[in-house]
Amino acid sequence: MRACPGPVLHPAGLQAGLDSLWTPVAIPTWAGCHQDCNFCGQVCPTGAIQPLPIEEKRKTAMGLAVVDTTTCRPHAGIEDCRLCFDECEAAGYHAIEMRLIDLDVGDIPPGAMSPDDMEAAASIEAPFVKADACVSCGLCEYRCNAKWVLHRKVVDAPPIAVVAKHADRP
Repeated sequence: MRACPGPVLHPAGLQAGLDSLWTPVAIPTWAGCHQDCNFCGQVCPTGAIQPLPIEEKRKTAMGLAVVDTTTCRPHAGIEDCRLCFDECEAAGYHAIEMRLIDLDVGDIPPGAMSPDDMEAAASIEAPFVKADACVSCGLCEYRCNAKWVLHRKVVDAPPIAVVAKHADRP
């Protein structure tokens, strides 16, 4: 865990049982896993974290980022946000795409808005995770948590979060 410059790796507590106590666990709300780092795999004494070359590590999924559409600002129609998309693009993963979604703007009195303004108000770009490209680095969750949970304090948990990979789910 000390090799992680993020620090995305933290020691596990008792939530996973006594056998897992102090084993490394990725906590993306603290930091994302940097795309050009594989220190943890190089120093892991048990092999639980595989010593993958950088190019292979960048393609190996540990889980999947999932958007909570009820708390994600654009999905909820509250305001524009591209943090997760921008972070994913900057890391070179291209695992999040922004798509226009329709919003329910309700009844707008005639003449209150121009037709162009009405059209612009009726949609917003929202993030969608491309499951086949996501490696669950957590950079999206980290940025989302920093702005919306810690700084702005408008939600209790990041609207995009990494979920663990399970044997019954790709």
